[in-house]
Amino acid sequence: MLRVLDEASKVSVAAQSSRVAHDEEMAFGAVLRRARDGRSMAWLSEKSGIKQDRLYRLSSGRTEVTLGELGLIADALNVPAAMFLPGGAS
Repeated sequence: MLRVLDEASKVSVAAQSSRVAHDEEMAFGAVLRRARDGRSMAWLSEKSGIKQDRLYRLSSGRTEVTLGELGLIADALNVPAAMFLPGGAS
């Protein structure tokens, strides 16, 4: 019985971890939309050098942003990269 409970706990922790990761990805998208301040994804793509379809995937949380992409996006938007991190400056 203890082993079954232990396995159930592992599944629960894994599910929580997955939800947190998804929430953080979605939070990135929300911060990105706010930082764009009405500028289009096409504009951001041109300024950052990141393909527009990649930006859409990042914004929707379908894929994770790399540190390199984070720097390019922050530079293009003239904002600190820290604002995109959990608990970052806004």
